[in-house]
Amino acid sequence: MGRKKDKKKRKKGGGGKRPGSGQPTKYDPKYCKQLIAEMQKGITFSGFCGKIKVSKTTAYDWVDKHKEFKAAKGVALNCHAYWCDKEMIKGMWGGKSFNPTVWIFLMKNMHGWRDKMEISEYPEEEFSFDNG
Repeated sequence: MGRKKDKKKRKKGGGGKRPGSGQPTKYDPKYCKQLIAEMQKGITFSGFCGKIKVSKTTAYDWVDKHKEFKAAKGVALNCHAYWCDKEMIKGMWGGKSFNPTVWIFLMKNMHGWRDKMEISEYPEEEFSFDNG
């Protein structure tokens, strides 16, 4: 003879919790300056998330919800690009322990570098040379 499982009635709506009553945000406006400071030292956005112990998803939510954090992320990315440029210049001139392959992948993944150039069959502007 088979056993019947007890069926408990469950309340709809997430067990009685109010909508939006989750854990309070860990966001702090001081993270704006900290993000810029870390990324200008070469730390990535993901690395910064690890430092402050939040997920990237949470940090991207902050980018969407807090204008000042979004602006700070934009500045921080430019600071990171500047750091990468300085490291590349040091490496070009014989800097110790420079790994060009790592640098290339960093620039491709963080700053939009690509191996190919897109060439349009129909350029946006036509130009001519004046031999005058």
